[in-house]
Amino acid sequence: MKSQHSLPPGFPIATDPSNINIEFAFKQALAQHRGGQLQKAATQYRQILARNPDHAGALHMLGVVALTGGAVTEAQRLLERAAKLLPQDAGLQVNLGIALADGGRTEEALQCIEQAMQLNPQMLAAKQNRVAILVKAGRHQEALEAAEQLLASGSDNSDLRINQGLSLLGLKRPREAIAVFEDVLKAAPRHLKALSNLAIAMIEIDQLDSAITIADKILVLQPRHAEALHTKGLALKRKERPALAAPLLLQATQIKPSDADMLISYADCLIDLHQHDQAISFVERALSIAPLRATAYVVGGKALAAQERHQDAIANYVKALTIEPDLASAHYSKALSEQQLKRFVEAIHSLDLCGADISITQPVRMGMCDWEGFEKNAEMLRSAAIEKKRSPFPFLAMMDEPQTHLELARGHLEALNISNGIQRKFPQRRKGRIRVGYFSANYFNHAVMYLMAELFESHSKEQFEIHAFSFGPKIFDTMRHRAESAVEHFHDVSDQTDEQIADLARDLSIDIAVDLMGFTRDARPSIFANRCAPVQINYLGYPGTSGAEYMDYIIADPVVVPPQSRHFFTETVVYMPHCYLVNDSRRAISDRQFTRAELGLPEAGFVFCCFNNNHKILPSTFDSWMRILQAIPNSVLWLLKDNSAAVENLICEAEKRGVSGYRLVFAPRMPVDEHLARHRAADLFIDTLPYNAHTTSSDALWAGLPVLTLAGNAFAGRVAASLVATVGLPELITYTPHEYESKAIELATHSNKLIELREKLRAALPGSPLFDGQRFTRNLEKAYHMIFERRQAKLPNEVISIVD
Repeated sequence: MKSQHSLPPGFPIATDPSNINIEFAFKQALAQHRGGQLQKAATQYRQILARNPDHAGALHMLGVVALTGGAVTEAQRLLERAAKLLPQDAGLQVNLGIALADGGRTEEALQCIEQAMQLNPQMLAAKQNRVAILVKAGRHQEALEAAEQLLASGSDNSDLRINQGLSLLGLKRPREAIAVFEDVLKAAPRHLKALSNLAIAMIEIDQLDSAITIADKILVLQPRHAEALHTKGLALKRKERPALAAPLLLQATQIKPSDADMLISYADCLIDLHQHDQAISFVERALSIAPLRATAYVVGGKALAAQERHQDAIANYVKALTIEPDLASAHYSKALSEQQLKRFVEAIHSLDLCGADISITQPVRMGMCDWEGFEKNAEMLRSAAIEKKRSPFPFLAMMDEPQTHLELARGHLEALNISNGIQRKFPQRRKGRIRVGYFSANYFNHAVMYLMAELFESHSKEQFEIHAFSFGPKIFDTMRHRAESAVEHFHDVSDQTDEQIADLARDLSIDIAVDLMGFTRDARPSIFANRCAPVQINYLGYPGTSGAEYMDYIIADPVVVPPQSRHFFTETVVYMPHCYLVNDSRRAISDRQFTRAELGLPEAGFVFCCFNNNHKILPSTFDSWMRILQAIPNSVLWLLKDNSAAVENLICEAEKRGVSGYRLVFAPRMPVDEHLARHRAADLFIDTLPYNAHTTSSDALWAGLPVLTLAGNAFAGRVAASLVATVGLPELITYTPHEYESKAIELATHSNKLIELREKLRAALPGSPLFDGQRFTRNLEKAYHMIFERRQAKLPNEVISIVD
C-alpha cells in the first residue's frame, strides 16, 4: 500500500502574518518529507502543531511519517484527527484507511477507501489500496476480482501485481501466485517485495529450501530486510527447526517492532520452543498494535493450551472466529482443546468446519465411541494416516498391524524433520557409576509414574547415578514427590528447547537415555534426534517402535515382541526375562468395602468389566461383548465413564445389537486406591484389541481380578498376554474372537473354574515377578550393564536376553 503525500486540497489562504509563517514552515516540512528527511519533517510538523494543534496538513503528514515508521496506533490517532478537520480530502481518507488496515481494523479501512473513491472516482491510489486492504481482510476473491479489473483497464504496476499474487495465495492457488511474482521479477529481478512474496509462496507448496534460498538472496542485497528474515524464519519453522528460526524471527520484530504479523510469527515459534509465557507477551504486544488480528488470538490460544489452560484457549479461538469466521487454524486449534476437555462432539464440529480429513477426525470419534463408517472406511483411514504422516499413537487402537505402525512412525519422523538423527562423537567417558537419564513429561499422578515409581526407588546407588528430566507440567503431587525423592538428580527442563535438553544431558555425561514417551502426548522425540546420550532406549510410554535409527534399543519381552516380529522395529530388542512392564508393589488398595449397590451394579448377576479408556473399544470388540452378555442372562458390563458422549453412544450401540442399555454400567473416575478396591465387585475383566489393557490390566491383577485377553499381532495388542502369563494364568490368553467369547462364557457359567482362577491368582501374587519391583530393577540393571559394556567396547548393538 502506498501513502498519499500531497498537500491536502482546499487549504485556506493565510492572511495573518503568523499563519503565513506556519504555511511557510509547512511547505518546508513537505519538501523535507518528499526528500526522505522524515525526522526533520516530523520535527517541523510537531512545531507547527505546537502553535496550531488543529493544523490538518501537519496532522495528516505527521500521521504519514508515523505510519512509515511503523507507529500504527499513533498514525491512526493523528490521521483520524486530520480527517475530522478535512473530511473531503480523498488522499487523507486513503492514508487513514492504510493505517486502520495495518492495525487490523480492515472493515473501517475499507469504509475510508470507499469514501475516498466517492470523493474522487478516478483516484487510482484508492482503487489499488482497496485491493491491498481486501487482501489484509482475508476477502481474497474480492481482492482478486478488483485487481484483475484494474489490470484489464491498463492500470498495471508491480504493487498491484503483487497484491494479485497475494490474493491467489489466500485462495490456496500458490502456483498461480508464483507465476505472478515471477512475472514481476522478469521486469525487475531485484524487486525485493516480489522476491519476498515468492519465498512465501514457495513455503505454501512446501518448497522450503527454495524459500530459504530466495530469502538469502534478498538478505545479500539488504541484510536487515525484515520481510526476508521473517520468511526465512517461517520456512525454518516449517522444517521443524524452531531453534534456528527464532533468532531470525526475533530480528525481524526488532527491525519492525510495530509489525503485528511478525510479532505473531515469533510468538508461534516460541511455543515450539516451549517458551509459553514469553509467547503470550509477544501476542499481547501484537494485539496492542492490531486488536482485531484473528491470528494473534489463535497463537495466544495455542500458548494457553500448552499450559493446560484449555478453557482460556477456547475463549481466544472463539474471539478469533468472531473476527474471521472461516479461519481454519482457529477451528482446528479449538478442536484440539475441546478434545482435551473430552468435549468430543464440539471437537468434531470444529474439525468439520476446517475440513479436517478422516485421519484427524476418526481418532476423535473413537474417544466418544462414534463408530459410524469406521469399518467401511478402514482402508481410507490407513491410507490417509500414512499419506499425511500422522502420529502413529492413536492408530495403535484402531489397527492391529505392526507394519502399518512402523510406516506411520517413520513417516511422522519425516514430518517432524527428524528422520535422521545428528551424529555426535562423545568424549572419553569419565570414570564412575553408569549415568542413566529418564526423560518424560509425566512426572505427576500419571499411569507411567504409577508403574515406574518403585523402579526409581530401587536402583542401586552404588552402580547407577539416576537423573530424571521432566519437560511436562509442574504438578507437585504424590508421584512427583516420589520421583523427586527417589532419583539423585531431578532436572525440571520444561522451559528449555529440545536442543538445550540434549545439550544438558551431554554436559552431564548421561550414558543411557531412556525415552518414556515415544509418540504419546507431549513427547519430545527431537531430544533423541539430537543424540542426547551414547545409548538411547525406547521404553514403556509408547508400546511400539519409534521408527528411528537413532534409538538403539527397545525394552520388551518374548511375548510382546516375538522373534518373528523383530523386523517391525528399528530398535534392537532387549528381552526381559518376564513381562517388560514394570510395576509398583507398594501401590495401596483402599480398605473400603464397596457394595455393588453403591457402585450401580446389580446385587445378583455376573459382572464383566473393562476399565480401559473408551477410545480402545472397537466395534468388533463390542460385538464380542454383546454376544457374551446375550449368552449370560442377568450379566452386566461395567465400563469406565470417560465422557457423556461415549456413554450415550455405547448404550445406543448395545441396543442396536439387541442388548438393553441398562446392562451397561459406567464407573466414574475416583482416587486410585479406591479404584483398585472396587475391582472386588467384578467377576472377570475382559480386554480390548488391538490395544490391550496395560496399566489397567496390572490394576486388575494387583486387585485380584482375573483378566481375559485376546492376543493380537502388534506390541500394543500383546501386553495383557504378557502380564497374565507372568502372573501364572496363561489359560486366560486367547487368540481368536471365538475362543475369547467362549472362554468368557465358560467362566461365567462355571463358577468353580472362576474361583480356581481367583485362588491361583491370589496365591501367585506375593511371589510373582510381575509385582516385584526390586527384582525387575535388578534385571533391568543387568541389561544396562550389558548395553554399556558393549558401547564401551565399541561393539554394535545386538539382541540381548536377560536371564533372571
